[in-house]
Amino acid sequence: MEEPVTTVFEELEPPDLPQDAVYTSCYCEENVYLLCQRFLSLPNITENWHIWTVFISNVDKKVALFSQKAARGDGLPVVWDYHVILLLQPKELLGCPPRDHPTIRQSDVPRIGARPWVYDFDTRLPVPCLWENYLTHTFPSDLLPEYTSSFRVISAQIYLSNFASDRSHMLVDVHPRDSDHNSGDCDRRKSEVNEKAALDKGREINEESRKLVYSAPTPPYEPLFGTAMREGRVKTNLMSHFVCMESLPWTFGELVTRSEISSRFLN
Repeated sequence: MEEPVTTVFEELEPPDLPQDAVYTSCYCEENVYLLCQRFLSLPNITENWHIWTVFISNVDKKVALFSQKAARGDGLPVVWDYHVILLLQPKELLGCPPRDHPTIRQSDVPRIGARPWVYDFDTRLPVPCLWENYLTHTFPSDLLPEYTSSFRVISAQIYLSNFASDRSHMLVDVHPRDSDHNSGDCDRRKSEVNEKAALDKGREINEESRKLVYSAPTPPYEPLFGTAMREGRVKTNLMSHFVCMESLPWTFGELVTRSEISSRFLN
């Protein structure tokens, strides 16, 4: 009679966030793009981990995330139009026999080490953070439906090939005398603040005196275009192909709910 497997398998430790990782506030999609590039260039990561880019939003572009640095206080959410994180999923358990092993039942193999990790530049949680902890503390299950997140899961390779952004989504229409405008205020990119902000304050704006400014300082490098986009005429597909939370023919990746993404990466 076969003896059950009792070996304790080594846990796969996630790589640290590089100390020199590029970060620009309010440009989460670019921060994650560059981190994907870094991780994909390291064989010790690509040999052991699946690398995923995860876009977070909903059809109204109004999602509540907790444990974010931009929150106005402890225990308070930030309402974003969208957010982007990187997720590492182990390819195999270290020391674990392959799935087609002829004599060992997979049900006998301890699931030690099969834990995904999240890299979120804007969280107050540790980075990297265990996926289950990140879900619990960032997306509580009792949110109002209108603030509940959907998730678009895309492989890092597809993301790097097909992403294009000229950063035009960060341009806002303001009046030169609008003293309340602060180009470094990341709140301007939240869903409740938009190019109508000045009108919402009761100001009448002369069309000729309007100007477009970036709602947050741009990164110190040129806009990013994936390898498949550089020769084409696409200036940006960020909102239409990635942030969009509808299942449309041109969107990338797999669109899932909170419960679906939980079971996908935790089982």
